[in-house]
Amino acid sequence: MIFTAADLIFNDYGTSTSYADNDPRISGTPDETILNKREQKEMLYFINYCYEIWNWPEYTKTPGRKIEMLIRTYLMADVRTQQGVLEWISEHWQHYWNLLPTSPSRRR
Repeated sequence: MIFTAADLIFNDYGTSTSYADNDPRISGTPDETILNKREQKEMLYFINYCYEIWNWPEYTKTPGRKIEMLIRTYLMADVRTQQGVLEWISEHWQHYWNLLPTSPSRRR
């Protein structure tokens, strides 16, 4: 895993949900499964999937933090599926890139 819980900006994620290894919420390719942006494992899976498909280098945490901020701060309420979130990020990445902070100040 490239992006870990220690790399997250927000610290109010739930961690009590148990997942099977093949649970579509934390494995495979994003699909019509709802992304729970308040669950740590789901956000880490999603962010790491983005690192994989967009070939971001492991040494930088900035793209992962920006994805986290996009999802938690700017994502429209009607965009809920993993695939929908992935498409929304693809479409809005350039617009939001310079607006988002790069430093990891923790948020609640």
